[in-house]
Amino acid sequence: MLKSIVNFDYLTYKDRDEMEEIFSQYLKKHPFDIEKLRDQRMRHHFAERYDFRRNMVDWDYQMAISKMAPHVN
Repeated sequence: MLKSIVNFDYLTYKDRDEMEEIFSQYLKKHPFDIEKLRDQRMRHHFAERYDFRRNMVDWDYQMAISKMAPHVN
């Protein structure tokens, strides 16, 4: 399919191999656990305050967001 659109004849073998590697990455499936990734991101964001994140979200809202975006609640 891609061959009909792009002409690879003028590429060196090294460039062809690199292009093949790039396109083959699109075909690989990488399993992931979205809940685990979100938890890791939240732990990194809140750091040592992670156990108090509910209060931190409220504090962030009251101190920063509510003044800049009063329509957010």
